[in-house]
Amino acid sequence: MIRRLLPLTAIIAATIAGGCDNNIIQASYSDFRQIEPDGWSYDDTLLFTADVAPQARGILTVALRHSIDYPYRNLWIETTLEGDSVSAPRRDTLCIELADPFGRWLGTGQGASRQVKASLPHSVSVDSGRTIAVRHLMRLDTVPDIEQVGLFILPDSDFTPNTSE
Repeated sequence: MIRRLLPLTAIIAATIAGGCDNNIIQASYSDFRQIEPDGWSYDDTLLFTADVAPQARGILTVALRHSIDYPYRNLWIETTLEGDSVSAPRRDTLCIELADPFGRWLGTGQGASRQVKASLPHSVSVDSGRTIAVRHLMRLDTVPDIEQVGLFILPDSDFTPNTSE
């Protein structure tokens, strides 16, 4: 019995070890928000409250998960980092490319969904409890086929400018 289990155990262990990625980037903050199936309304601002101790500094990266039925090449969004007692809120606009000019989806994923990401071109500093708001800036009230929106704060050393992976 044990002789039969040894090859199976070796295969499982090799699969697990091979699946480990030593190049994992550790985000100091990450969170996703689910978008309603009927679309992302212009009035629906997504609020992310940083749960970091005591502060996170790095590159704010926005990730989008979308259906392959999304009818446009890009998505314009606005991020607003809540100000503190000394500074005003900081607003940034991002154009996130979802497809190339030939209609081929960018990013990662197989099947009916893809994920892309884009980063702000500068570092941010976020204290625990501060809010980051995200809304779309498209020329229609409700954007269809966006499934999730996520935020990451990545260390500056891991920054690569605006990629659509």
